[in-house]
Amino acid sequence: MTSALPNLTARIVQSLGGSIVSGGYPNGKIMPRELDLRGQFGASRASLRQAMKVLTVKGL
Repeated sequence: MTSALPNLTARIVQSLGGSIVSGGYPNGKIMPRELDLRGQFGASRASLRQAMKVLTVKGL
């Protein structure tokens, strides 16, 4: 699914998805704030929100 996404959004999905799967964000742990994630990835609000939607669809 990420192949159709812009590069930055795909990178966010890959990075956050990997962290979730590897236990960096265990079930029930609160994710960092949107503002912090935007700064971490140098992403716009739209790119970050699209990535979060993809992660949600993937069940992450």
